[in-house]
Amino acid sequence: MPRKKTREELVREIAKKNKQVKYRKQRIKILERKLSEEIRKQRTHRLCNHGADLEVYLDPDVFTDEEIRQKLKEIFALPEVKKIVGETASPEVP
Repeated sequence: MPRKKTREELVREIAKKNKQVKYRKQRIKILERKLSEEIRKQRTHRLCNHGADLEVYLDPDVFTDEEIRQKLKEIFALPEVKKIVGETASPEVP
């Protein structure tokens, strides 16, 4: 039959387990931060690529940001474009 642990042994064991819990919580925070950074980097990369693709058709030296927004709004309102894009398009932006 295993011997019973003393009060001091139980207190030390609890302290050790609490330390492990604290370490794991910190590790989770670090991993969540890394995931968040990776998601942000992927989004930034995608936005840069899409912006570069857009600049092929709408030269930013010729059009202002507002003019480009307006032209895109008009383009995506065309029935032909709606048909091409289909249901994958984002909802209309005011």
